[in-house]
Amino acid sequence: MFYRAAALALLFTVAACDNDGDGDVDEADLLVGSWSLTNVEDETGNRLADFEMTYSDFLSTFQSDGDVVIFLDTTDPDTPDISVTAAYEINQTNNTVTLTVTTPGGPVAIEFEYLFVDDDTLELTTGALLMNLVFGTTLVGESTITLSRT
Repeated sequence: MFYRAAALALLFTVAACDNDGDGDVDEADLLVGSWSLTNVEDETGNRLADFEMTYSDFLSTFQSDGDVVIFLDTTDPDTPDISVTAAYEINQTNNTVTLTVTTPGGPVAIEFEYLFVDDDTLELTTGALLMNLVFGTTLVGESTITLSRT
């Protein structure tokens, strides 16, 4: 009886993460959910402390409809918090996820390479220039943010 229950639980878990029915876990399905920031690194090393001087909280929620909502709680009470909704597209062949934000100047696309360390830990890497524009940071070179499922 125990083995049957365990097998059913495993089957349900795999089916829940398999939109196309091919038996493989789709990384697009793993991406859906809420994620919080746990680390920031660039070519100079760990920059989480620098990021935390500006933001006390970072939460991103990837929705199954292709939208992501990113919320940043600023540490300065005179600076408004940031909430951005963007469209996202995942390319599992190239291991990239592209966020497209609509701005007054037109759409801006930011492409990240992604790596699922495990089902609950995600690393997103892109050039520091884009990260600095989005987050107002001073990162250098390739930058990686690590997110953990909440």
